[in-house]
Amino acid sequence: MKGYEVLIAASAEKELAGMQKVLRQRIIEKCEEIGKDPRGTDSKKLDDVTYRVRVGDYRIVYNVNDKERKVVITRIRHRREVYRR
Repeated sequence: MKGYEVLIAASAEKELAGMQKVLRQRIIEKCEEIGKDPRGTDSKKLDDVTYRVRVGDYRIVYNVNDKERKVVITRIRHRREVYRR
């Protein structure tokens, strides 16, 4: 079975660019895992299409589109900031 295409929203890309190299690498690796299995054992369902995974104190929030086999990462933020609007 082919994995999902992983797209990163501009806001999440900006957040990722400002992180320390080691943390950024861990998050990129987790994004690759999400592409293979968006509903993996460490993902938590937030609503119908939105999920989140933890990477240390950071959270990756993403939407899954099964029809197009795409995952769109919408937020990458510290846990105390990730759910604020």
